[in-house]
Formats: sequence, structure tokens, C-alpha cells
Amino acid sequence: MRVIIVDDDPVSRDLLKICVERNDDLELVASCSSIRETMTVLKEEKYIDLILLDVEMPEINGLDFLNTFKDIPQVIIVSGKKDYAAAAYDSNVTDYIVKPVNYDRFLKAIDKARMAEFGFRQDTQNADFIFVRHQNRLQKVAMNDIDYTEANADYVNVVAGDTKYVIHSSMKHMESKLPSKRFVRVHRSFIVNLGKVKTVEENTLYMTTKGLTIPIGRLYKEQLMQRLNLV
Repeated sequence: MRVIIVDDDPVSRDLLKICVERNDDLELVASCSSIRETMTVLKEEKYIDLILLDVEMPEINGLDFLNTFKDIPQVIIVSGKKDYAAAAYDSNVTDYIVKPVNYDRFLKAIDKARMAEFGFRQDTQNADFIFVRHQNRLQKVAMNDIDYTEANADYVNVVAGDTKYVIHSSMKHMESKLPSKRFVRVHRSFIVNLGKVKTVEENTLYMTTKGLTIPIGRLYKEQLMQRLNLV
């Protein structure tokens, strides 16, 4: 998940940054000290999944800031006071953490955000293909032909055999398009076709394509193991 930290206190920002960077599936996009800076980031960055937001900001209250957006990403409030909790949940935040931030509590909030993200996936279980923009045309790609998708900055590489389609998208969007019965996210940067997995060894997937390996992120390993047809 792509994350923004919003807090006017530099110590709090640094602590949250450490928490974020300890998680393989979290990517820190920006650490903002003001709402104005945050709004600039949200305009420039198309794909933000989560905001870690303080309430008492100097320019505008964090909750008032949330109410200015229709399509705000998921938000975890990180505040020094419990007083705003009721109003925060009324604003549909994902979770509410009281400072000082405890890392275990932080992980619980992130797990909740991750589950909510998966819950918003579209029902594409029966889809047999997708269309991708390739060389100024829409190219039909069969689901069974896709080996994996890989994050590439503001793009995603869709790899099908010897062909790589580079599309302007996010991993979150790709997860919503790829049938969850066939595909699973194994790393913040990789979604794989389970039918193309040959061997699982420690933190590495060996694919049916000769020599192709995919890393397994620590926070995705349990989900992967649940999806494998173990006997």
C-alpha cells in the first residue's frame, strides 16, 4: 500500500516513518507537515492507498480536511488525544491510534486497512481475459496467459510469457481486475498466477517459466499459504 504521513510534529513523523519502513508491503510516498502540502501530494500522486493523519493540525483540523474530499483514501488517525475518536469513526476512518504509537498497535491498524482494501475488490472471479493498452491499441490478454504483474513506479508490468505490457495503473487496481481465485499478491510489488507456480521454498516462488523466481513478502506469506492446495 502507498502511504502518506500527515503530522506537524517532526518526532511523530519520524516514528511513523520507521513503522512504515519496517513493512515490506508499505511504500512511503510522502511525509507531510501541513494539510497544504498533503493536498499537493494528493493532486500529484494518482494512487495513494492510506493516509496516517494527525487531527490537530495548524491550518485545518484533520477531520475537517477529510470532509473536503469525496474519494479520500483509507485513513488511520494518529492523535495524541482520544477525544476525536467518535467523530473520526463517523468520518469512516479505518482505525484510530492514540500516541505515543506502539508498533504492535500500528500493525493491527495496518492489518485492518489491508483487509478493507481486499474487501473492496470487484467480483471478477469468472473473467477469462482483460484488455490492456498496448502500442496505441487495446490488446486482449487471456488470464491463463498471465504469469505475474509487477509494480513499476506509476505503472504496472503485466507479464504473459515472452510479452510484457506496461500499463499506467496501480497494484491495487490490478488486484481488483484479476480473479482472486487464480491470482494472489505475494509481495508489495508482485501478484502471481497460482497456476504458474511450480515450487515454494522459504521466501521464494519458483515459476513454471524456467529461471523465473518471485520474492514472497513477509506480510503476504500467510495469505499465500492459505491459498495453496496443500495435502
